[in-house]
Amino acid sequence: MEQNPYAAPTAPIEPESVSGISDIEFIPGKAISFAWLMVKKNLGFYIVLILIYFGFSALSGIVNFGFGQNQATPFMRVPLLLIIYIATYIAALGIIKINLNCVDGKSLMLSDLFSCAHLFFKFIGATLLYSLLVFVGLLLFIVPGIIFGIKYSFYTFFLSTVMREFASR
Repeated sequence: MEQNPYAAPTAPIEPESVSGISDIEFIPGKAISFAWLMVKKNLGFYIVLILIYFGFSALSGIVNFGFGQNQATPFMRVPLLLIIYIATYIAALGIIKINLNCVDGKSLMLSDLFSCAHLFFKFIGATLLYSLLVFVGLLLFIVPGIIFGIKYSFYTFFLSTVMREFASR
């Protein structure tokens, strides 16, 4: 019996794996359950982490509104706010690193909160590139901007992961 070359395949064809990504099945319920389990396991650590991060927001509010409308205060307020915002962005990168360490089963340390300071300028560059891409997409036909915004919204995780892999080599 001769096989028909135009017949539909009998076995499903598996897509080629790109760095093993297609081998992993994402199930939202399991992901949420895993995340909740990790938070419960490290609840005290995450409470301290959240308090520190919200402390930066409170500090910026105090600096911004605490100086009042005095004419001399912008010279003090602007540099202080700049320092606070830089520290907040570095802490945000540190929180990403801490969360990735938690998923990897590594120990969580508060010292990791500011361990990504060397990524600050790369983070600023990536943020500007992301914002420009979304802006241009919105100018084109709105829909490309929304697609770009969603597609590349996890660029900070990519930046943190890639830099972590390069640092470990």
